[in-house]
Amino acid sequence: MEAQLEQLLASAKQAVQAFEGPLAQDVDAALSLSPDNTSAQSGVLRAKIEETIQTLHKLEQIITPPQVLFMDAVFAATSSKVLLCASRYGFADILEQRGPLTIPELAAATDVQPTAAHQLMRYLIDELGFFQYDQTSTTPTVRNNRASALLRTDHWTTWHNWVDQYATTHYSMLTSLPDAVSARSSRSAAQHFYDTDESTYAVMQAQGLTAGFHRAIGAFSVAEAPGLLADYPWGDELVGGAATLTDVGAGQGDFVAHYLRAFPRAKAVAFDLPGTADLIRKRFEREAWAGGRAQVRAGDFFADDNQLPASEVYFLRLVFHNWDDDKCVRILEKVREAMVLRPGVSRVLVVEMVIREGRLGSFARYGDIRMLTMVKNKERTLDEYREIARKGGFEITDVITPRGCLSQVLDLRPVY
Repeated sequence: MEAQLEQLLASAKQAVQAFEGPLAQDVDAALSLSPDNTSAQSGVLRAKIEETIQTLHKLEQIITPPQVLFMDAVFAATSSKVLLCASRYGFADILEQRGPLTIPELAAATDVQPTAAHQLMRYLIDELGFFQYDQTSTTPTVRNNRASALLRTDHWTTWHNWVDQYATTHYSMLTSLPDAVSARSSRSAAQHFYDTDESTYAVMQAQGLTAGFHRAIGAFSVAEAPGLLADYPWGDELVGGAATLTDVGAGQGDFVAHYLRAFPRAKAVAFDLPGTADLIRKRFEREAWAGGRAQVRAGDFFADDNQLPASEVYFLRLVFHNWDDDKCVRILEKVREAMVLRPGVSRVLVVEMVIREGRLGSFARYGDIRMLTMVKNKERTLDEYREIARKGGFEITDVITPRGCLSQVLDLRPVY
């Protein structure tokens, strides 16, 4: 064992020196998130990075002492609250505006107690990998890095909206999870927390939390749009406007907006419940690019009369994890009824976090527990999605994880 560890340690040290030294710019280019799809991360490089992450994570689990793993799990909630402090006091914004600062300077600029600022920054850097020490000056300073940049309120991804949403509202709901998973409970954790039998989304509406929720979900769409638009093979029929894409459950219309901006001849329909559709319609009325190419339709995909618009391609993003298997099958059946069938063109694009093993499956597992907490539903494995697709009259022909994305695109084609 010692010989294997010596070999591993030597190789790991060599890699760290290379990636922090001569290859630092290459690493930064490969991992950067760009709104214009200019990432240097090719498909081959991305696959190697993913395999490396998965392997190293497995290795870390194997050789980490059990008491360390235990304490990591017990105190995991600490990370959410420390990150909330950094976000709420604008650490990343201040460092972006003023450049590297000493921690006392950062504390003064953000109105945080100096000792607390030291403690928070130590945790953020050493435990979470947010921010970094700048060793170029004689007095140690801190500055932003790739991770902390996502906390900036002016960052194009708007990921900062997730911190206020999930480190507060959803964090609170999780406190009732032990009650909700009891065999005697029919309520979700959210319903236990608010002591109600109303749906979680109705409660959020009544509590004034819906706007924050939509900002967070919208950020996910904004952040993943560049990779999705770049790496999914949309095809000439869609890009050229000969086929129409319908976004089912369009939310604020973010994906349709990105899609039509990216492809100036494409056509799309945003479909959602009447109240949401009205908001999308008002938004699109102000946009020059929407004229003649964007439609907004209101309806309910569970209605007895099929209210889905006719279309060749349907886009369902973060829809299925809200519903049980039978309802997901029903949605696909409704889509199949409304679909304009054109061989090689017609399809359903289901965008979800597919559960998989390893470090890169973490976000799907977070989402799985989040859906259990909110609505007693779940994320799914690829095999579970294949079965839902089969029952709904489709088959999954491809699975794509676009650059910079945490979700997967499941390409469902109709079975004739």
